[in-house]
Amino acid sequence: MKAMKKNDLGVSPVIAVILMVAITVVLAGVVFLWAQSFTEDAGDSVKTLSVDMELDAGDGTLTITPLKGNIDWSEYKIICNGDEITFTGTTNAGLSQTFALNNTVTAGNDYNVKIVIIEDQTVVLNTDVSAKA
Repeated sequence: MKAMKKNDLGVSPVIAVILMVAITVVLAGVVFLWAQSFTEDAGDSVKTLSVDMELDAGDGTLTITPLKGNIDWSEYKIICNGDEITFTGTTNAGLSQTFALNNTVTAGNDYNVKIVIIEDQTVVLNTDVSAKA
């Protein structure tokens, strides 16, 4: 009978299982971090406003009515006809907020209105509004 020769070249089964579990955990972590990068900050990076605007040449006011959600005006500034307007109140959907302009507004003319996020100077609304008498 031949004597069995001990083979010392392989890895023990216990060490092999530990290595497979460790590799699996590391790969799962990498896949999780990669997938999380697709959803991170998705809600904060894009802000839009849905509003109705009316520019009154008679009293030189800009009226803004949010169509959806509430607007916290402390986060925004309004630029219209050379005026830069800041306001600290909140306007709820369906209710109007009126802003007085310093510069003269002429009925029938179009004026560019921008609403800008104060923090990073991102323009969230840029539109032309026709002044009414």
